[in-house]
Amino acid sequence: MVRLSRNTLKRYGNRQFMDGWNLSIIRRSLFLLALVVPGLLLNFGLSVVVAEYFSAQVFGLFYLGMSVAAVIAAPSAVIAFYLARYYGECQKRFGDEAVWALARTSFRRYGLYFIVASLILCAIAFPMARLADIGSPLLIGVVVILATSTYLIDAVRGILQACQRFLFLGSFGLSWMAGRFALGLGAIWVTGKVWAGLLGVSASAMLAALAFYLFLVFRKEVSVVPDMGAAGLRLKTQVPFALGYSFAFIIAYSDIIIGYLIMDKVALGVYSASSVLPKGIYTLTMPIMQVMFPIIVSNEGEETRRETVRRALLMTLALTVMGGLVLWVGSNQICGGWFSLGSCESGTVALLAISIPAISLLRGLVLMQLAKGGEMHSLLLFFPLAVFVGYELTLGPGSFGLAGDFAVFTLATLVFYALACLFIKPVKCQFS
Repeated sequence: MVRLSRNTLKRYGNRQFMDGWNLSIIRRSLFLLALVVPGLLLNFGLSVVVAEYFSAQVFGLFYLGMSVAAVIAAPSAVIAFYLARYYGECQKRFGDEAVWALARTSFRRYGLYFIVASLILCAIAFPMARLADIGSPLLIGVVVILATSTYLIDAVRGILQACQRFLFLGSFGLSWMAGRFALGLGAIWVTGKVWAGLLGVSASAMLAALAFYLFLVFRKEVSVVPDMGAAGLRLKTQVPFALGYSFAFIIAYSDIIIGYLIMDKVALGVYSASSVLPKGIYTLTMPIMQVMFPIIVSNEGEETRRETVRRALLMTLALTVMGGLVLWVGSNQICGGWFSLGSCESGTVALLAISIPAISLLRGLVLMQLAKGGEMHSLLLFFPLAVFVGYELTLGPGSFGLAGDFAVFTLATLVFYALACLFIKPVKCQFS
């Protein structure tokens, strides 16, 4: 009798825990964040170790290669969220096993796309680099592979988001970052060559993607590949989806782009150094978005969707306000005090801290619309972005500088888009 009661309580407790877990965006976001932060530290630590123990020339080439690859791979986040919606529709209709079956067949195509894209980019980059006398063909080829392999990683992320396997998602990302650190650093250490280090970083992505594919191939459960019909990957939804998310991304980094156009090299260096921590806090809110997005996709009930968005935005607001306050209060220590982050400027850090909640909440609202099929709605962001860019390029920064203008712009854009979400019905490209 006692044993029966204990078993009953245990089953009840487990069920209550899982029900609470499945409904809690806050707990899952914190759990995913706990796995993401060590990965980000490893990624940051790779550059720090290379800078500390190798020559300035080696570090300069290594960091340049990593930066160029990051720019080429920037749209991969769009692909991750688009695939999360695509596979999320599959999960909602047919269940998890159907997602694994569909992913198994699709991932072969993704591997082919990786090879073709790498060859095309190399064919374009090699002649251009030879004409401009930039780097060796081997180094350029490795940078291209590093960039294109990131797309494979984000394809995996999209699939795992769709199934809401957040433990798997966090562990996968952490393993990838650990591989980047170990293989990249080890290759430079052994050979002393920058291309070898970048190849090691690329290898970690390819090995991680291969491991995921083998996981799909050797799964015991077998499911028929579902027919997604009209919900397939279509250009008429891909283009507005990519543009909508890209506008949110460009807005978050528009100050850096404008700074490159209107500032001299010294001023741009100071501004860039001042933006490292504010943009870093913005990056830390990504796990919340990764949890929120598939939950909205998988639930048809408007009440559940609203509650999910409310919790996600409140958590984002709390995290970014706390981070912004720390930067605001500690800006003097960050720039020139005990922390001393390079050549940053305390006033710029304090002003950029104001923009952190705005750009983070704006991304949340955009992803909410994209999850519900409202791609066209996000294109409204073109108008405030065009006004801001036009103002800065023609009239120049105001009395508080580019950072002050950016803070005002992001807050105004957040208000504009929030009102648009409330009062303008989006034209949806829904799956049917």
